[in-house]
Amino acid sequence: MGHARSGNTYLGVALGLMYPNKKSNYRIHGAINIRILDAKYPVFTPLRNPLDCIASNVAFMQYPNQKEVTEWIDNAANHYLNFYSYLKKYEDKTNILFFEKFTKDLSYIENSVKNIVFEEPKQITDEDVKIKMNEFDLWLSLPRNNEDQLKSHKKEIVKNDKYKMCVDIFEYFKDKYYNIY
Repeated sequence: MGHARSGNTYLGVALGLMYPNKKSNYRIHGAINIRILDAKYPVFTPLRNPLDCIASNVAFMQYPNQKEVTEWIDNAANHYLNFYSYLKKYEDKTNILFFEKFTKDLSYIENSVKNIVFEEPKQITDEDVKIKMNEFDLWLSLPRNNEDQLKSHKKEIVKNDKYKMCVDIFEYFKDKYYNIY
């Protein structure tokens, strides 16, 4: 469970393929659900750097004009900040996994969950995850952004008043959890 465009679907599908006997729900984007889920299930929260996460979110929405892009950047930055600020209050109830690690090295997922799942994982590849996402009709969650479009959005994002606060909260989690696994 994580912020939109932070790798929720990819992480959830990868966990489902690695541990087919375990149930997972990866389509939850509200941090308040951490309190509910923790009572019964382990919670895994993907964390993506705010510049890439917000840019991907804005590109995903495909707004046609600059005014809408600017408004959505502000909304996405607000949501990112609110989500991870709330998560900070309940960080002991979740297991944070970094997007740039789990999308490049699936063994990072295995190492991150082995003391929680207590089951030998099935060995999978990045291609297996993407194929399964397509089978589940989740292909929209895969990156399909135009690099020029993302660069343009990123130039606007860094001008946003809330962006620095988003970076600060990302750095808080990165300093605390990035080198654990």
